[in-house]
Amino acid sequence: MKIAEVRDEIAVTVSSLFASHGFDVKKTSQAVVCVRKISGGKQEIEFVLHNYRPLYKISVMVCCRFDEMVNISNEICETDSRYHADALSSITKLDYFSGIKNQRCDVTTPEEIQNAINSLRPVLLEKVVPLLDRCLDFRTFEAILNSRSSPKFDFTYLPVAVVNSLIAAHLTGNQEFENLVIEAKHSLKEFSDENKQLLVKCVEYLRKYDSAKKNIGAN
Repeated sequence: MKIAEVRDEIAVTVSSLFASHGFDVKKTSQAVVCVRKISGGKQEIEFVLHNYRPLYKISVMVCCRFDEMVNISNEICETDSRYHADALSSITKLDYFSGIKNQRCDVTTPEEIQNAINSLRPVLLEKVVPLLDRCLDFRTFEAILNSRSSPKFDFTYLPVAVVNSLIAAHLTGNQEFENLVIEAKHSLKEFSDENKQLLVKCVEYLRKYDSAKKNIGAN
């Protein structure tokens, strides 16, 4: 199968899977993305293709975006404007939900694609979608994002993940904000001075941020 054929087969299969949950399906060059618009952002379930033709590996990523949170992160990190629209608040591996490390599905035929997606059906419908439903509320999302429990919810590159964590905590008025700052400094102790300075910049920015703007994720 060509990669376009694999994408088409995945798209058909997942369309029926998520139709009743408000997700639309779109195809990119390397993935099939199920997207659901939410108040002040969006949620995505991405079926990412790894091309080893004739073998293809499918991995699943679960993503949340809250626009105000992302806008602040882009400003702090001085992200190139070309990438603003694609920025996310969190990226979660399927491992978080399934407990299976580096879970991927190997496929070569339409039948194998259907079987692979069907094998993921329980975790997708019983764990992924319910958690995304909970994350419609921004405070719930922040609590999950900043939970100290294992496994880790967000697998964004660490310096940016720390920035996102603190932004979410500040926007919700999390009383643990100062402790999270201390933990963030510790997590970056082996990183470059540039990354440490990014954390300093983030904290300074948030201390000045207008609390009246803390209205994201409202239903």
